[in-house]
Amino acid sequence: MKKNIILPLIIFFIFPTTFATAEDYKKTTTKKEPAPAGTEKVKVGSMTYTVPKGTAISSKDGVTVIESFRQHAEKRFLQIEENIARIESQLTRLENQIGQLKQVLDEIKKAQAAQKGSDKK
Repeated sequence: MKKNIILPLIIFFIFPTTFATAEDYKKTTTKKEPAPAGTEKVKVGSMTYTVPKGTAISSKDGVTVIESFRQHAEKRFLQIEENIARIESQLTRLENQIGQLKQVLDEIKKAQAAQKGSDKK
């Protein structure tokens, strides 16, 4: 008789507690945390990696290869050098355009001054 009472007690009290704790654990482990500044989270297969932005990741035959920090730094440095060269060329182009505009403005001022001088006569 005691065995018949114990079995329902176990079913009603212990099993629901187990499921509730498993659900709480699942909620805390699947919470998505943002990636730190300058990094990104990349998912390859079932694994998630936190890597610097722009890091190359390749996967072949179940082997995941993440670009080393040195390779990533070299690649970024070359990109920055290219950007600086592009900006410098834009700057020289803009300086030339400003010089041309100054010349046109000087010509306009001279023409206006000559026109004022001829109007006074």
